[in-house]
Amino acid sequence: KNIIPIVMRQPKPFVSYPLSLARGNMSYYLILLVSITIMMTMMTLVESSLSSSDTMTTAAGAQQGQGQGQDNELDHNTAQHVINATTKLPMVGVGVGNLRRHLVDSVLMSSFDMGYLLVDTARASRNEALIAKTISEYIPLQEDGGASNSRDNSNHELNNIHVITKVWYTHLGYERTKISVQESMEEIVSGVLQSSRRMDETEPSAVLRVHVLLHWPRCNDRIEWMRCQEEEDALPQYVKDAGPPPHLDKENAWKGSWRALEDLYLEQQQKQPQQQTQPQQVVIESVGVSNFELQDMKTLLKECRVKPSMYQGNVWIVLHNPNLYNVLRENGILFQAYNVMNGILKRRNDAPNAFSVLTRIGKQLDTRATMQGEENNRITEAMVVMAWLVQEGISVVPRASSYQHRLENSPSSIASVPSLTREEKEQVRSAMSALMRGEDVKIEATFQNNLSTPVKIQWRNSQTGKEVAVMQSLESGKMSTIQTHPGHVFVAYNDDKNQGNMILRKEFKVTVNYGERQYFTIDGDDEL
Repeated sequence: KNIIPIVMRQPKPFVSYPLSLARGNMSYYLILLVSITIMMTMMTLVESSLSSSDTMTTAAGAQQGQGQGQDNELDHNTAQHVINATTKLPMVGVGVGNLRRHLVDSVLMSSFDMGYLLVDTARASRNEALIAKTISEYIPLQEDGGASNSRDNSNHELNNIHVITKVWYTHLGYERTKISVQESMEEIVSGVLQSSRRMDETEPSAVLRVHVLLHWPRCNDRIEWMRCQEEEDALPQYVKDAGPPPHLDKENAWKGSWRALEDLYLEQQQKQPQQQTQPQQVVIESVGVSNFELQDMKTLLKECRVKPSMYQGNVWIVLHNPNLYNVLRENGILFQAYNVMNGILKRRNDAPNAFSVLTRIGKQLDTRATMQGEENNRITEAMVVMAWLVQEGISVVPRASSYQHRLENSPSSIASVPSLTREEKEQVRSAMSALMRGEDVKIEATFQNNLSTPVKIQWRNSQTGKEVAVMQSLESGKMSTIQTHPGHVFVAYNDDKNQGNMILRKEFKVTVNYGERQYFTIDGDDEL
């Protein structure tokens, strides 16, 4: 285990001194800490025993290239990704980075009830202590029979909750990044100590598994909302003293930050759990990056001692930046997508046909779920998108919005969606891409000319009967594809130039839905 010591913020470097947060009655804490140390040792032994017999199935295709191999099945009980030999990261989480502070507690409490065990935030959000406090208060509630009577936690590993936090770009550089991580961990520990439900020796403690990412590789003046110099000027003096302004060394500052994360991770890894003194386990479980460009990733992978476990990025990358996405997959780095709802589903008016594809596939999955005897509410368009991502081995952390949306996007809801077929996956992929681009999908109709002479293809207006040429000449043995709509009718003519009149006329009607393909063959048996 990698266990962070309790530390207090200092204007100077990363200095730790256990128990500095525990003010007051020291004898109480001594007794408490001895008890917890014993309990931690027992938990480690049990965990080790379980891990040797527990087989983990990574969510669909985590190590495969897209579209390769056989269809992968999502493990409906453990939609999780292997971070290391003993840790499984939930594939579905909840984002609270931009949530108003007074809502954090209630949103997380209801989210934990729904089975969420992954919380996404950032140092810049200044809510790490609130998150830790809520987690600390929630866990004992599972044991006292109080407000938790209606909860079904049979499949929840409630003693393993994951928190993602990120180092802001003002703190890039070796020493600044160490300060940022130190302050994040202090906030988490202080949140635990602020809990109104103090645990006694008989109550199990949560393991807060912290994943630390670099939020951005640099401050970019070309991004409208980034204020590089203004944010630098607003920093506390001790941060400025720790290292040079990162926006003045945009190409190298992040490299020092990555070395800092590596050092912190490796130092923690070498320490024994029995040597730590803290009120609750706080573990740096992995390190990663967010919003890095392709060249940044290539440089990092070339120079790093510790490979990133996770890459958090805009869902756009999955479908429209194959070079970056393939590098991540080839190196076994988990892609975690954000901007799923705003980037896709809120653009339904820009691409209504594409949105209708998601609706149709949701109905198909509803039917399959019913046939499989699974009880489920309607599989919504959001659930179709989330299920596609998870079944492709992509983690998702949609923002916490309404209660209904959190329930709809919950791990159990997404796990209940039947596995998509290859054809369905391709249709969802096409619809998602169209919604992101704001360019609607149509039907692809392909005509194959098996005659010995060219043919002309015309579209027939079903209301007026008028015909409009869409292919002037499709040569013998050739194939051509056009985009069309459901119900459209096309007419193929074989023009015998020697005789000067038409000797063949065949009609074709499009019978498939948006996002699908249909093939039409023109041969001699169809002469009229």
